[in-house]
Amino acid sequence: MAFPLPQTSFFSIRLVIRIGYMSNQKDITKSEWLGISRVRNLSENISRCMPFFKELGLIEKGERMYSYKLTDNFLQLGKAIQEEDEVNERRIWRSIIENNLFFNNVIKKIHFTQGITGFMDVRELKEEIIKIADKEKQSRTNKQYFDAYALAIINLLRHIKIIKNINKYKLILYAESALGDESNDIPPEIKLSLKKFREDYPDTRKTAFIIMQFGKTPAHKNIVEAISKFAINMAFLRLEQTTKNITTVCLAMS
Repeated sequence: MAFPLPQTSFFSIRLVIRIGYMSNQKDITKSEWLGISRVRNLSENISRCMPFFKELGLIEKGERMYSYKLTDNFLQLGKAIQEEDEVNERRIWRSIIENNLFFNNVIKKIHFTQGITGFMDVRELKEEIIKIADKEKQSRTNKQYFDAYALAIINLLRHIKIIKNINKYKLILYAESALGDESNDIPPEIKLSLKKFREDYPDTRKTAFIIMQFGKTPAHKNIVEAISKFAINMAFLRLEQTTKNITTVCLAMS
């Protein structure tokens, strides 16, 4: 099912929430929202935020015609933004998105990619966000716009300290991130050995796995030898067999 990406910046999302909170109303129309502030383009930004807000349970259908009901989460978030309470704002955002399938799939994708390469490329993450939101077809003719929408999601995750930049083009997850914890996805039969491997070789940027059907055929031997020779500055080679007849060759590179 498609996810409604915010069609504005994360800065504008926070601004719309703050102004809505400042109205001191739980049931508010767009014109009343606009009457609180004369911020340029506010009307357009409110409209662009609404589907995103509805999806996250921040607003509901109001009691009056063309009005919106601001939920408790919306009002608590607005209060934290207005008071510049970053800790509380971060906590509320996390509680809002923690059970959302879209956000969990985005974070799982970052986990997966980071586990292979040690980081997530910003451009690649934008593409994955658009794909997970099921907006690939629309983005083909409006790529610039959808890149901006995806960037709003990235900036949200940055703001609440789920991800952080290691440079201009690369992102990683915070180690203490409560969302996207992959520990429950690890098969129990390899959990202990994987934990030990990570303790021995914590730098994921310099590790790789060759996974193939268990066997001792010439083809198996040739595959391992070819990849081993290709691995630049290889320090060691370890062969392990799991309980499901899968051979895992762990390459650690210096």
